[in-house]
Amino acid sequence: KLEEHQKKLKAQQDAEKANEKQLKEAAATRELDVGMPNDAAQEEAQKVEDYEEAFRAIKDATGVDDVNEIIQKFLTQEETHKSLAKLSKEKQATIDKLTEERRKLRAQVETLKFTQGGSANRRQAIDECEKHLAQATELFERNRAKH
Repeated sequence: KLEEHQKKLKAQQDAEKANEKQLKEAAATRELDVGMPNDAAQEEAQKVEDYEEAFRAIKDATGVDDVNEIIQKFLTQEETHKSLAKLSKEKQATIDKLTEERRKLRAQVETLKFTQGGSANRRQAIDECEKHLAQATELFERNRAKH
């Protein structure tokens, strides 16, 4: 589909170049025939100059000289933006999930610290929860640092 689009753009570009050349030749011929440029010829020449100036500005802004490359940059820019936005949402969801998991683990550790019961079992459960909490915190921090 992209190749087909590029072919159409190339054909359009070629047609525009041919049309621009014809306009320049016609304007030059009219100037010679009349001796002085008429209003229509001046308007056409001004349009051509405006288009060329706009194209130069686009080339300067993008750093690309080829028309097809400029068009390609604009086409892929939207796709890249969508992809990055999707990735950002996914990573934010992961961060939110890990934050919630860390909150639950902290609450569980606090609950185990202050409940009454068998001392050995409670200490083991606390140690296990603190281990899970440390792992979740580490994963959370890594993901936060990445994004």
